Order: sequence, then structure tokens, then C-alpha cells
Amino acid sequence: MFVDELSKIIASEEKADEIQKSAKAESRNNLEDARARAAKIIEDAEGKARDIYSSLIAEGDQTSDQEYSSYLKQTEKDSSQLMGQAEDRKNKAVDLIAERIVNLSVDR
Repeated sequence: MFVDELSKIIASEEKADEIQKSAKAESRNNLEDARARAAKIIEDAEGKARDIYSSLIAEGDQTSDQEYSSYLKQTEKDSSQLMGQAEDRKNKAVDLIAERIVNLSVDR
């Protein structure tokens, strides 16, 4: 009887050891799976971040190009306007100088 009880205890201890080993192996597998899923999530997030970054850079480039083009057009318009005003003033100056020359030659 003592031998039967001792055998049952040994068998129970062996089964407990097997359960512990199985639990440790399952725990390692679960940990590896969790790490793999975490790595995939990180990879996906980095990919999305790169896509968002590229999209924002493209949008910024487009906005910058539009604003530069608009500024350039406005500058060309302002420059033309200033050139026109300068031409008018030049013509008035030429007329004034010509008038003075004529008046000086008439007064003599």
C-alpha cells in the first residue's frame, strides 16, 4: 500500500513537472508570438509614418511652389508698373528739358 501511494505521488510529481515544462514552453511561444506581432505593428506604424511624412512633404512642396509662383507674378506685375511709371517720368523729364532748351534758345 505504501508503495502504491508512493508510486502515485511520484507519478503526480512527474505529471506536475510535465505540466510546468509545457506551461513554460507555451509561455515562451506566446512571448515569441507577442514579440512578432509587436514588431509587425511597429513596422506598419513606421510605414504609415513614412507615407504621412511623404504626403506632407509633397503638400508642402506644392504649396511652396504655388506661393512662389504667385509671389513671382505679383513681383513681375509690380515691376512692370514701376517701369511704366519710370517711363512716364522719363518722358516728362525729356519734355521739360526740351522745353527749357527751346525757351533758352528763343530767349537769346
